[in-house]
Amino acid sequence: MYLAVRFVYRWLSQTTWKLLRKISPTAIVRLGPPRGTFSALEQLRHGTVTGRILRSAAPPPDSASPLRTRARLQQETLGSWTLFWTRHRNARLVGTTLAMLDEDKRVCYEAVYGPFGDERDPATRYVVLPPAVRLQGNWTSIVGWWTGAFHHWFMDALPRLALLSEFPNDTHVLGPGPLLRYQAETLAWMDLTDRYRPTTAKHVIVEDFYFAPPTVMMGGSDPDAVAFLRGTFLGMADATYDPPRRFFLHRVGRRRGLANESEVVDYFREHDWAVIDPESLTLAQQIKLFASAEVVCGLHGGGLTNLLWCQPGCRVYELLASNYLNGVFEGLAALVGAKHHFAVFPGSGDFKATIDLRELNHFLKAEGV
Repeated sequence: MYLAVRFVYRWLSQTTWKLLRKISPTAIVRLGPPRGTFSALEQLRHGTVTGRILRSAAPPPDSASPLRTRARLQQETLGSWTLFWTRHRNARLVGTTLAMLDEDKRVCYEAVYGPFGDERDPATRYVVLPPAVRLQGNWTSIVGWWTGAFHHWFMDALPRLALLSEFPNDTHVLGPGPLLRYQAETLAWMDLTDRYRPTTAKHVIVEDFYFAPPTVMMGGSDPDAVAFLRGTFLGMADATYDPPRRFFLHRVGRRRGLANESEVVDYFREHDWAVIDPESLTLAQQIKLFASAEVVCGLHGGGLTNLLWCQPGCRVYELLASNYLNGVFEGLAALVGAKHHFAVFPGSGDFKATIDLRELNHFLKAEGV
């Protein structure tokens, strides 16, 4: 019944927005959603805007992807997208994701994750825009669909800043806000605190806008982004922190968590695993924790984004709910050379996994842990 209701809701939503896009008046910018999309990359290729292509799109690496295949999210087929930037005068940015809108009331295809989000991104789903906030000078943006969350901050937002060296030295950065602690720390480490403007604006006009698109869809493979993140932040690991080498990552009180949380935590403690809540650590400590790890086990969740810092050969054991499969961390582990293993357990209606301790014990023993 739940799935049927969800299907009907999605169909009604998609149908409604398609109709609104068709009748949206082109001449009245603030009324009605975008009428379609345009490609900044194609504009660059045709010479109608300035910019630079730094890398062509790349296929996924030739590596095993059993979880990504089983998840049926096309993740096993996703490589990295073309890495480029473009410059736009008096650019109009719209919606909660501040995607670029052109004079024909079309939203930028690359800004809304191309085929994965061009009709679902919030920038394509608004009825009325507020009056525009006007910004003078040079700007870029890392505002995006999910970039306020831990995983997406690292994998969607920060890789776009790898292009800052291509832009004028006084280029400022629009991003989500208010800043969380780990976001403020990464910006400080990049010496961007004074150039960053957190915003919740839904309509901005920028005098000189340097567009840097997302480099990959979640679960895709972008070795350049991972190399940039490791090169920028691995050196920030807390040298004074002495972390355990084998630990269970505990998502305290999280949705999509464990239905039998206390039993699972007790199991790991009884088997001499450290139990770590990553949110109790500073980001510098989290980096040191994973950079020093030999064996990691955890339920699927944002904390596993810290696999970014693992050394080649680290063993990763991911636990998943049967109704919430996602192979993003399998792909990330492959990019850093970690050895990824996974086990699937029954999931509840609210996507919480119930871990059968006998199966868990068998799984870990079979893997030699």
